[in-house]
Amino acid sequence: MRAIMKSAIFVAIFAATMTGTVQSQGTSAGASATFVFRKAYDRGLGFGSSTAQSYYHLPAGVCQGRRRLASFSWLSGAERERQLPAGAPVTLWMSTMRASGAWRSNCGKSVRFTPRPGATYDVALRAVVGSHCEASVVDRSTGQAPADLSFDDKLDCG
Repeated sequence: MRAIMKSAIFVAIFAATMTGTVQSQGTSAGASATFVFRKAYDRGLGFGSSTAQSYYHLPAGVCQGRRRLASFSWLSGAERERQLPAGAPVTLWMSTMRASGAWRSNCGKSVRFTPRPGATYDVALRAVVGSHCEASVVDRSTGQAPADLSFDDKLDCG
């Protein structure tokens, strides 16, 4: 019972910090691309359990100075749309956190690619098994991943 209460309190605090903190990231001058960040987990809430996801832009390609683009919890919707500059490499870091009783699992991935001006990208992080997850970025106009998409498993902003 104590573990369930701890998990419920953890989830409530985490959800409270996530709602209202998502900032719209527009671009002032120059070309931009649209990024659609998706809530990409199978189950977000159960008795004493919860899942939360966050997506960040790393303007300098490192964790310091990161900007949160989207966050999802059991309280939030299924997707968030943001604009980011196009024509230059963009680094994104995404994470999924699961909690159930005393059990916790964290998973994070970093991706880097050069968005095309005017393009729309679907971005998702799917938890697969335990602490393993898979990141995907799909250009809506082609249905494919960007040609220069790369993953950096060493970059961990968690």
